Amino acid sequence: MRKLTSKGKKMYIAGIWIVALGIAINPIFPILPDLSIFWASLYLPLVIIGIGLLVGSNFFRKSDW
Repeated sequence: MRKLTSKGKKMYIAGIWIVALGIAINPIFPILPDLSIFWASLYLPLVIIGIGLLVGSNFFRKSDW
């Protein structure tokens, strides 16, 4: 993470938190029980957005030269 720009670091950290939230509210293996169907249905979009942020953060690297 040292080679990322500040925007890349923010994207990386946000991606980690969004993926963790998506995993926490999934209805298959619930970490947070008794959620409504609305919140439980958001787990897959949250995981996909979080992974997209993690992949996108790799394009914000500091130049070596």
